[in-house]
This record gives sequence, structure tokens and C-alpha cells, in this order.
Amino acid sequence: MKVYPKDDETIFTIQDEARTSETIFETETGAIHIVHEMTLGDVVVSTLLVMILVLMILGRIIRR
Repeated sequence: MKVYPKDDETIFTIQDEARTSETIFETETGAIHIVHEMTLGDVVVSTLLVMILVLMILGRIIRR
């Protein structure tokens, strides 16, 4: 596991082969862990939204 300190060691980015990349914000009340990952569902939803936008634009162009 590799830890990269940033911003006077208050924010850490952890890169582990077994886990995804994660950022830790150290605060007075505790640590906030933000996991950076993209699931298959995220990819599918993003692709569908882009396709809907493309079809809407093509539909308007064809109707002219």
C-alpha cells in the first residue's frame, strides 16, 4: 500500500492493489474517507444518457 501525503499531510491518497484509490480528509472530529471508484452501473447509466442526448440532437437535425 502506498500513501501520498498532500497539503501539509492533512489529505492522504491511498493506493492499494487490493482496494481502490481513496482520499482521506483529516478533520478535528475525525477522518473522512472518500473512495474513488466507478462501477459497471455508472458506466451503463453514463452511456445511456449520452446516447439519449445524441439521439435527441440527431432527431432535431433530421427534422429540419
